[in-house]
Amino acid sequence: VPEWCSETCVATAANLRECLGTTVSAGIVDREALVTCPPGHVPDSDIVRCDQSRSWSPPPACHLKPEYCTGIVVVHGEDVAAQTLGALTTVTCELGRILPFQEQSDVVECKAGTAEHGTWLRTSGLVLEQIVECAIKSDFCGSIQIVNGALVPEGAMRAVTTVVCDDAYELQDPGSGELACSALEQDGVPQNAGRWTSTAGTIPSCSMIVDYCAELDVENGELIP
Repeated sequence: VPEWCSETCVATAANLRECLGTTVSAGIVDREALVTCPPGHVPDSDIVRCDQSRSWSPPPACHLKPEYCTGIVVVHGEDVAAQTLGALTTVTCELGRILPFQEQSDVVECKAGTAEHGTWLRTSGLVLEQIVECAIKSDFCGSIQIVNGALVPEGAMRAVTTVVCDDAYELQDPGSGELACSALEQDGVPQNAGRWTSTAGTIPSCSMIVDYCAELDVENGELIP
């Protein structure tokens, strides 16, 4: 009866007691066996040999495959680097832009796919495409109501608009009629939200025009105010 090595569980290199769900079949001494790993893993050694002590050498083990999930190109944002199975990462857009899909979180996870490549999944379970283009956040600056003037609508970052006063009203500061949408800051760090400000850094208001109605010259009489 030939000597043999028993069927052996393939574990991770970090934890040789935890089986990955694959095995190396029993084999005869001095025979070789091919080590296979589940998606997202690669063997420490492709081939193991049944040695004279009736043990597989080297011990069959798998480790995480580097760059299993390939990188993601984020147009107008920060590209996502290639990662290993199970990795979590946040998809980040430039200031004033948002992801083109609505999710509870901007975090994506590298999930098992084929033996060669994994898949980035969004929190909804949908696949993240290899190229993502961040969209302009049209409501980066919220609408504001000018006192005695028209409503300033929502606007994108760096948008510019002009304040319009109601009839019989004019800007208190004639130089503050143009508003620009800029990012709010917290502790010196720009936030992904903005506000409308004038060149003076304030929100303008409109005041009543004192001489809106011109003085009348009443012939043969007088004007009683």
